[in-house]
Amino acid sequence: MVSLQEMNSGLISLLSDAAFEDPWSSFFMDVLSRLNFVKISQVRMQGLLLLVFAKYQHLPYIQIISTRSTPTGLYGYWGNKGGVNICLKLYGYYVSIVNCHLPPHMSNNDQRLEHFDRILESQTFEGNNIPNILDHDLILWFGDMNFRIEDFGLLFVQECVAKQYYHELWKKDQLYIAKRHDPLLREFQEGALLFPPTYKFDRHSNNYDTSEKKRKPAWTDRILWRLKRQPQASPLASSLPTSYFSLTLKSYISHMSYSISDHKPVTGTFELELNPLMSVPLVTMMPEYLWTMENDMLISYTSTPEFLSSPWDWIGLYKVGMRHINDYVSYVWVGDNQVSFSNNPNQVYISISDVPETEDQFLLCYYSNNLHSVVGISQPFKALGSDGVRVTMENALTARDRVGVQDFVLLENFTSEAAFIENLRRRFRENLIYTYIGPVLVSVNPYRDLQIYSRQHMERYRGVSFYEVPPHLFAVADTVYRALRTERRDQAVMISGESGAGKTEATKRLLQFYAETCPAPERGGAVRDRLLQSNPVLEAFGNAKTLRNDNSSRFGKYMDVQFDFKGAPVGGHILSYLLEKSRVVHQNHGERNFHIFYQLLEGGEEEALRRLGLERNPQSYLYLVKGQCAKVSSINDKSDWKVVRKALSVIDFTEDEVEDLLSIVASVLHLGNIHFAADEDSNAQVTTENQLKYLTRLLGVEGTTLREALTHRKIIAKGEELLSPLNLEQAAYARDALAKAVYSRTFTWLVTKINRSLASKDAESPSWRSTTVLGLLDIYGFEVFQHNSFEQFCINYCNEKLQQLFIELTLKSEQEEYEAEGIAWEPVQYFNNKIICDLVEEKFKGIISILDEECLRPGEATDLTFLEKLEDTIKHHPHFLTHKLADQKTRKSLGRGEFRLLHYAGEVTYSVTGFLDKNNDLLFRNLKEIMCSSKNPIMCQCFDRNELSDKKRPETVATQFKTSLLQLVEILKSKEPAYIRCIKPNDAKQPGRFDEVLIRHQVKYLGLMENLRVRRAGFAYRRKYEAFLQRYKSLCPETWPTWAGQPQDGVAVLVRHLGYKPEEYKMGRTKIFIRFPKTLFATEDSLEVRRQSLAICIQSWWRGTLGRRKAAKRKWAAQTIRRLIRGFILRHSPRCPENAFFLDHVRTSFLLNLRKQLPRNVLDTSWPTPPPALREASELLRELCMKNMVWKYCRSISPEWKQQLQQKAVASEIFKGKKDNYPQSVPRLFISTRLGTEEISPRVLQALGSEPIQYAVPVVKYDRKGYKPRSRQLLLTPSAVVIVEDAKVKQRIDYTNLTGISVSSLSDSLFVLHVQREDNKQKGDVVLQSDHVIETLTKTALSADRVNNININQGSITFAGGPGRDGIIDFTSGSELLITKAKNGHLAVVSGTCWPGSKVEPLRIKPSFEYVSVPFPLLPAHEGWRGASWAPMVAIKEL
Repeated sequence: MVSLQEMNSGLISLLSDAAFEDPWSSFFMDVLSRLNFVKISQVRMQGLLLLVFAKYQHLPYIQIISTRSTPTGLYGYWGNKGGVNICLKLYGYYVSIVNCHLPPHMSNNDQRLEHFDRILESQTFEGNNIPNILDHDLILWFGDMNFRIEDFGLLFVQECVAKQYYHELWKKDQLYIAKRHDPLLREFQEGALLFPPTYKFDRHSNNYDTSEKKRKPAWTDRILWRLKRQPQASPLASSLPTSYFSLTLKSYISHMSYSISDHKPVTGTFELELNPLMSVPLVTMMPEYLWTMENDMLISYTSTPEFLSSPWDWIGLYKVGMRHINDYVSYVWVGDNQVSFSNNPNQVYISISDVPETEDQFLLCYYSNNLHSVVGISQPFKALGSDGVRVTMENALTARDRVGVQDFVLLENFTSEAAFIENLRRRFRENLIYTYIGPVLVSVNPYRDLQIYSRQHMERYRGVSFYEVPPHLFAVADTVYRALRTERRDQAVMISGESGAGKTEATKRLLQFYAETCPAPERGGAVRDRLLQSNPVLEAFGNAKTLRNDNSSRFGKYMDVQFDFKGAPVGGHILSYLLEKSRVVHQNHGERNFHIFYQLLEGGEEEALRRLGLERNPQSYLYLVKGQCAKVSSINDKSDWKVVRKALSVIDFTEDEVEDLLSIVASVLHLGNIHFAADEDSNAQVTTENQLKYLTRLLGVEGTTLREALTHRKIIAKGEELLSPLNLEQAAYARDALAKAVYSRTFTWLVTKINRSLASKDAESPSWRSTTVLGLLDIYGFEVFQHNSFEQFCINYCNEKLQQLFIELTLKSEQEEYEAEGIAWEPVQYFNNKIICDLVEEKFKGIISILDEECLRPGEATDLTFLEKLEDTIKHHPHFLTHKLADQKTRKSLGRGEFRLLHYAGEVTYSVTGFLDKNNDLLFRNLKEIMCSSKNPIMCQCFDRNELSDKKRPETVATQFKTSLLQLVEILKSKEPAYIRCIKPNDAKQPGRFDEVLIRHQVKYLGLMENLRVRRAGFAYRRKYEAFLQRYKSLCPETWPTWAGQPQDGVAVLVRHLGYKPEEYKMGRTKIFIRFPKTLFATEDSLEVRRQSLAICIQSWWRGTLGRRKAAKRKWAAQTIRRLIRGFILRHSPRCPENAFFLDHVRTSFLLNLRKQLPRNVLDTSWPTPPPALREASELLRELCMKNMVWKYCRSISPEWKQQLQQKAVASEIFKGKKDNYPQSVPRLFISTRLGTEEISPRVLQALGSEPIQYAVPVVKYDRKGYKPRSRQLLLTPSAVVIVEDAKVKQRIDYTNLTGISVSSLSDSLFVLHVQREDNKQKGDVVLQSDHVIETLTKTALSADRVNNININQGSITFAGGPGRDGIIDFTSGSELLITKAKNGHLAVVSGTCWPGSKVEPLRIKPSFEYVSVPFPLLPAHEGWRGASWAPMVAIKEL
């Protein structure tokens, strides 16, 4: 984003919004377009200009919602330059970019900031469901934000600047001051102000201008930002994408040497990290489907279900390096040139007559008119003028001269290694990294992201025949998966290649494909997530940077993925092979230790590192500095640490287990820093006490015991334990052996832990027998280094076994296919490397047996004695050679401590140095003992105490590896294999570089030429009859356009017409077999010629069809407009044929619009004005709508709320407009009772017996004679009103004797209960006062069924004071309530004034109740109000 403030106002008049007439856009795009940036939006107002650029890859994920400019500022608080704003939606997040002044020079700071929130909210964009700007995920605010700084002297300024005390100057900045008072302003962040404010006076001169204007600071541009507070993740929404949006300021620089007017510009550089809420574009362009005919190009695209297309959408053809969305070479309106009307994919054609004959790359962009944004973009491809568009992934053989063949079996000279490599080179040059050798996939690492692994690519290869689409990893993945489901046979994918060839990446892409395309298991996707998240954990602990690869797997891995009968992944299991544990203690120059060490140091929290005793600098640890390569530019250890921590939680690691695991990792680093010194007897002593303390705490062992174990060796001789001191060299060996043992066993424990997580935990889940298994083998490739040792020997032995299996299974599958099709099988001559495997693994005579024998024999055994034993035992083997056995010429290249094996891939020379030590892998007994006593839960599982009591010597490393490898071979033999051979194009890891010497070496040791020779020994090409006939039927008049008979008969007719010779093909049971590639190529060339002629015919027919459709559409449009105009003219006339169409249109439009404008609730009185013809219908619809809303509302009312509304309705019916203090009671809820059971005397409750108390309230009773007030309690039971004094029932008035209730019309709280005078039990009427008079009388009236017997009197109330004597109560208005006995003997009541604005207790209504503040007409009440659907509405209006 670039925010500019232009000085020259004369220049502004020359500018326009056009992309190429804007000098600023041109200036920036001259630089940025070369970096693949595109200008996506701009907005200008007077001197302000805001530009937004983005790389074209991001265009489908950026939606420009709106732009806005404010000429005179917001609320008058901005400067005269106004402000500009761009609101965009970035990967689903709302971002507002604002450039403005905040605020101008004003003396009153409070006045300037009091409307800060209103200033922001005025930037809210209307429509499109855009949230308020304060709810946007990010607000970026550029502009002049240096508030007027308080006045201070020149010397103070000079002193602060000279000593760089800038914070002292900024403390007087009013923006700094305002943040302390304005909470919204405090939410805005700013970078550290490491530069001074700018001033109009010369800070370096002592001549201080004291004028008001000169001594004030000038404007300083500032950058503020505000991030929306992230919501806490809900445990109930774990399956939804997690919202994560983080902005980090990387640099904040003031350019003091530049000036715009009196402004000093600043530059802010930010790093944005987000979890995309939108990961798939709305439209996916698929240039791989392109094909051309003369000057037209066919384009296929798919769209998501939520995408709403428009007739004005268009697709543009752009050069890579486009400057603006209008910078197209050619374009097409999608609605006009539509070819296919199916849902997906859609197809259109575009003119390419303007495309120049250039090697430049091109893009296709889909522009949505509704969203005003690019919603789809293709991968780059090349166009070659009139030859048509040749895209990066072909689906035909016609381009073979330029991009090679997609199956090596189709090479004419298949025995030539040069032809093989040249085909690889051609495809690699066109970014075609995948090629087949029959069913085998050859992959070349491109060392860059080719954007060919998206969800759309997965869908393209899903469920498609293997050869119907270009070669791809996903094609192999889908074929294996479909075979697993349909044939119910276990499958295995074997991925091999040397370090850096892309094996690990291929494994991850396969798992990604299955995770995305396989059906989700019924019990959630936890297993699927664990399968994916196991990769980063294993990579952290088992991968390292080597000279050949920055993420090299230093162990072999075989993963079984278990699928249920529906094809959903439900479990998994991992086997690991030969971890390179020597890397823990030693790395070659330019290499690193395992990733986890650097990730922990770089990404670990400060508290965690402090607890582990670590510091962030890797140079502080001996085990991390030997390679002198702690920092690597291509590796982000901090980011990788976050991934690993998240993955550990996904695969069921508890916090305690993570802590224990990290303690072990830290202990290895501390172990490397243990140093020794020799005492006077040359015995080793530990000198680093601090490291020892950390080790004892992290490993949970005794310090003294650990010290002794590191400097002594325990020997058991004749049943006695002896401690032998170690010298410096032996102590260092013991320390390193312990470090290797701790790390390697922890790695084994980690794999076991992951397997427990991947295993199905559900007892109801299917067993392994009822499911199928897909195996993924990611194992080290053949290794030939300048110095090859024991590890390379084991790795190359592994590759020999796998090559042997590969050839056997390939020949077996070929033979089975020939026999199934009824074609004679001819034996194939090939190199059988069983002789080499036997040389290594044969019992008693093999190299491993001899190595083990030398390790176990008594006496002094060394690496050289092992070599001598080899020379004596296998000296006559043709594939074995040493310096002693070689001739004079060969000895020059072979050292005395080396032997050479002739592998299937070539000769490899091994140095025997270290063979015995690495094979023994010796760990002193006392070191084992102390690790078995560890209190670290993981360590005590890694070191089993049974090892100490087991008298049997443990198997050597080579024997263990041999046993596990033989088990792996048996596993692979039990499955149907698929192969992926990975090739590294160069050692420098550079994209586009093809090292022929290196690739020739890999082609050789991967056995690709041998595999191709086996595959081509018979027939080069084979296809199902249906597929062959469908592709080539247009070449024969008898089979075109359809063939009615059997496919096999149709193919027979077709090949006869094409002139195939009998020796060129064979007809099998379901397939045709073609022996020579040239036969297929000739057929393909004929098809290309035929396709051009067919395309011209189809094109002319289709254009004619489109023309007729357009003409019919224009004719229909003209007739429709004519009918509307004629109807509009006659709209006031009676209905007739001339105006019927218009009147129907008006009615239809009204009804359609009415659907969108219906009232939202029963208090909403809005209703659109109907046309005259629909007035009656409109009133009926309005009445029905209101009844429906009322019915819905009444259905939603709870019983408690219904009772409340009924009581309020009764109160309204009785008191509304009749009693002055009634409005005060409306906001208050009626309470079920005002007195609890504990407030009523138990004697009263006993006197009432079984009668329940329905309502109780404290009242004041006035005597009938002297009107003396007395406190009482009024109780309502189902049958009577009871008046209670303390523990005594003073009076009981049965409802049958209650003749009426009187109350005044004023705001007093007195009322009179009238009783029958004939009732001798009653002393007369009762005069009472209640603070809740409306509530009390309403409940009394309902309980006694006296709703119609409440009298509201004006002036006075007469009541029976006793037998033959009446009393009178006089009511008058006054300023406050006063009740006294008047001189005339009456009770005088002066009611207090009920002020409209007096505070009352608010009525707390449920949040869903939204009908309070909108007026609603009072519905008429009648006697049947109880239970009537309209009754609550009366109360609603009052509420």
